[in-house]
Amino acid sequence: MALAYKKMKSPIYSLEKHIKDSVYKIAPENEIELDSWCKENNFKIELVEKNGFNFNVSIKNKKVKLPVAALEYLWAATHTYLVLYDEYSTAQKKGAKLYDTGGSSSRHPSIEIYFYQTMGVIKRAILFYFPYNSSHSRRIT
Repeated sequence: MALAYKKMKSPIYSLEKHIKDSVYKIAPENEIELDSWCKENNFKIELVEKNGFNFNVSIKNKKVKLPVAALEYLWAATHTYLVLYDEYSTAQKKGAKLYDTGGSSSRHPSIEIYFYQTMGVIKRAILFYFPYNSSHSRRIT
């Protein structure tokens, strides 16, 4: 019996509303003006299943395209930095003279996710800039 493979939807999609709303947080004093401009011009923000770290703004098409892979990487990096900052801050408040970034088991999952995302970004960049050609190179898997 063969198992059907279904690609999982990225957890980033659960943050889609917050990602779109974050644009208004840049200049909250202009939120009403920006909102009415976006509605008048039918300007949209879209999450796209696209590799790479290219955020695309098209005035002509009235769209901002945010690649899910890039948002996943940014989330992983931000999460890791926050975990490290919190633990460093706690150690500093306790008067610690040294802080071991590899010492706590609570930060290992965060660092592993960040490493996985970083390797994904690097792999996609390599495949983008050096496309697979069977006669000249080996495909990275």
